[in-house]
Amino acid sequence: FGSALLKPIRWWMFILAMVIHGGAYTALWTYLGVDTAARIEDVNGVLPPDHLLQVLLTFALINSFVLAPLITAYWMKSLRKKQKQQSVGTATNKKKTHKAKGMKARNR
Repeated sequence: FGSALLKPIRWWMFILAMVIHGGAYTALWTYLGVDTAARIEDVNGVLPPDHLLQVLLTFALINSFVLAPLITAYWMKSLRKKQKQQSVGTATNKKKTHKAKGMKARNR
């Protein structure tokens, strides 16, 4: 939710991220809850392991600890690069403006 407060993120991006992320994880945790309830009711232990659930949980783990931090780091690096380019451009413009003012003063 904190990402919505950052200047470069538009509201539509935040809403899209919440729908994709929130919807996917809501479905995953619901699926896990249904599977857990079925296993609690299965007193004989004949319910086979749910391989799809195992794959989805593994992907969620990899996404949470590897992919999401890498994507965030890449995004922050691009923001820093953009900010650095803007500050260099601003400094160059200030030098040009200062130089032009000096030339105007000499021409008078």
